[in-house]
Amino acid sequence: MASGEPASEGSYISMSLDSLSWAQTSAAAAGLFTARIQFSVDAWVRFSGLPAHTVILGQENVFSFGNRASSIYFQFEGFDIILFDPGVSRLYDERWHYICATFDGSMVRLYIDGDFNTG
Repeated sequence: MASGEPASEGSYISMSLDSLSWAQTSAAAAGLFTARIQFSVDAWVRFSGLPAHTVILGQENVFSFGNRASSIYFQFEGFDIILFDPGVSRLYDERWHYICATFDGSMVRLYIDGDFNTG
């Protein structure tokens, strides 16, 4: 897990993590990720060199957002996993990629480098 305090600009919180770090939301914030409230979570990630399964942001038994094998995923606990479409976006290169998961109250959508990928 990352050390130090995250920087906050209004309602946006940012952190800088190394390749072996991950972030977990506080128990109080977990209520925001229960498939009832709209949200977006995003990250800049370089996938080459990451372990086969990495949770980028999550809360145990609530939700997780990360990579599994060669796929990005988002999952609310107890719901189907949402996987990105590898035919749309290439991730395993040496570049940094912007990934985003949004929830509009009924559907999770994944965006890679600003482009809609799946949902």
